[in-house]
Amino acid sequence: MNGFHELSIVVPCAYEDRMDDIIHSVSLLIEFNPNSVIMVIIDRNEYLYKQLSKHKIINNQIVKLTLMRISTGLSSVRNFAVNNCNTKYIAFIDDDALPTRNWAKNLLTTMDRYDDAIGAGGPILKLMSISQSRTLPYPLLWIWGCTYFLFNNSKIIKVTNNFGSNMIFETQKLIHFKFPEDLASTKFSHQGGEELYICQKLKKKFNGHVYFNPKAIVYHRIYNKRYHLPYIFNRIYYEAVSKSRLKHKYSMSSPNSNELLRILSLHYLPFLFSKLIKLQNIRQVFYELGILTMFSIFSLIGLIKGRNTY
Repeated sequence: MNGFHELSIVVPCAYEDRMDDIIHSVSLLIEFNPNSVIMVIIDRNEYLYKQLSKHKIINNQIVKLTLMRISTGLSSVRNFAVNNCNTKYIAFIDDDALPTRNWAKNLLTTMDRYDDAIGAGGPILKLMSISQSRTLPYPLLWIWGCTYFLFNNSKIIKVTNNFGSNMIFETQKLIHFKFPEDLASTKFSHQGGEELYICQKLKKKFNGHVYFNPKAIVYHRIYNKRYHLPYIFNRIYYEAVSKSRLKHKYSMSSPNSNELLRILSLHYLPFLFSKLIKLQNIRQVFYELGILTMFSIFSLIGLIKGRNTY
């Protein structure tokens, strides 16, 4: 198997209120992957850059701290990382995600095991910041940046695409393309779809596949604001905008969308109504039904907005 010295791990950062999580994530990456290169890239936040540069964890010899003064968001950071990567593989993890001990090892094992692997990823599990009795309907956990129903599998499987806070690529293949900057998340919008775009491009050019390894686990922190309805509805809206732009500008579509609708209509809604009839956990049931209703409304608005943009 390839050694860790052939791996760069990219940690995009933009928010100073995540300072503690950034330090925690980087310290775990150093402990678990001492022979890797850890690229901590700050997106247009000089204060965060100065504060991190003073920290002893960041001053470790395998950590490369960089400030991007000109950027359009997350895709710009990822493209910068690819262009400045000198290792065979490049992996990405968010600044609010925590790796498990064998996360990088399992990603590398997957890339080595399959000759046609153009990328790999794994589960992104929720890490609650506060004690909450309410949670999102499990088919909508992607709103919190977590993997969901399609990935409840104990074996390595082929998937449409991996996800931004848990993915790996071969650098020399990835360098042929750029993450689209009109799809990625910024400080002002929660757009998405850049992972689907890049995976589709790589699969087409290299006739390969993206693999999902259930053992390559990271934990994604769910901050307090992500429980708030405006945040949830904003994520739903921009996800629909992104899917519509992918379809109308890039002629791409995700089979996951159709599968999501099938799961919601044929399985999850009947499940909720059965709980309602049995008077089980009524408050949570009504909460989830309300979220699903607004999911339909904001998705429709977002699809129309995305289509009208191009």
